[in-house]
Amino acid sequence: MNNIGNIKQIYKNIGNIALTWFALIRLPNLFTIPGDILVGYLIAMPLGENPNAYIIFTIMVISLALYIFGILLNDFFDVNIDRIERPNRPLVSGKIKRNTALIVAICIGMFALIIAAFVGKNTLALVSLLALLVFFYNFLAKHIPGIGFIILGLCRGMNIFLGASVFIPNVPSRIWSMTIVEVCYITAISLAAYHEADRAPQGIVRWLPPIILIIGFTVMLVQNGIHWIAMAGIMVAISSVFMGSFSMRINLQSSFMQEAIGNFIRSLIPIQVAFILLCLPESLVFIVMLYVLWPLSKITGRKFAGS
Repeated sequence: MNNIGNIKQIYKNIGNIALTWFALIRLPNLFTIPGDILVGYLIAMPLGENPNAYIIFTIMVISLALYIFGILLNDFFDVNIDRIERPNRPLVSGKIKRNTALIVAICIGMFALIIAAFVGKNTLALVSLLALLVFFYNFLAKHIPGIGFIILGLCRGMNIFLGASVFIPNVPSRIWSMTIVEVCYITAISLAAYHEADRAPQGIVRWLPPIILIIGFTVMLVQNGIHWIAMAGIMVAISSVFMGSFSMRINLQSSFMQEAIGNFIRSLIPIQVAFILLCLPESLVFIVMLYVLWPLSKITGRKFAGS
């Protein structure tokens, strides 16, 4: 009986450790990463060529590693701020040691670079650039108003271009358009989240995310032509983001603000679907896969904060 009790305690401890690390890396946001790679790869892929599942999966792993690398660095450098604004974060509460998070971040960053080298020199160059941008943002840029928002937008938006990296230099212009839209969208979210610990965004800042999408998708519709399936996907994406802006109020509590910002981040998934529908409406398998990731992100978002 004692052995059974010990085994149960071991499993419980392992579960608690896993939950703590899931909280640290903001698990719900990980579900938004694969779509960027799919968008970049599928739309840049030459006409008539079949998708290479091995390459797509490998670049997704690289992208996830870069994201976790950035999140760990974020908490490592922000530990003094989090003591005031987010005292329950794993590093502040002492559930995970600060140096442990740094060592894991370095290992994951190196892992991303090593795997990228096997994919190709263009992918390696882009991953190296992204890793430097992620470090620069966390070490310095985030403390520079304006610059930090843009750098964070670049760190995330360039993921689309990472998916297309195996096709460099033959990358279509619409990849650039989608990358720019995502960069601007993440920049707008960062601006809205700037004071999330004490107040909700006011004025036009609150509505910037849906405004950027409306402008961006309008331009892309002009470029790619209007198709009813694409229009349906675009409406789902804009509606999701609009509801996020609508839910914000001046007197919104910080915990609900974090949820609102998390919804903005999770809305990247229908945005990614809309990007694919604009150019490849026949890619139903990938579209269904991304739409499955959306509720998974929402479900895990009930347990773990995305912001």
